[in-house]
Amino acid sequence: MWIPRQTSASQFSAGKMKKVTLVVVGGEQAGQCS
Repeated sequence: MWIPRQTSASQFSAGKMKKVTLVVVGGEQAGQCS
């Protein structure tokens, strides 16, 4: 299946943002727990 470069790039940045969000949320939860 052919995927346009722009699409894969936006999917990559979306995955990056999701990862960052998970790290931030995890850090906040860890701070609340301690």
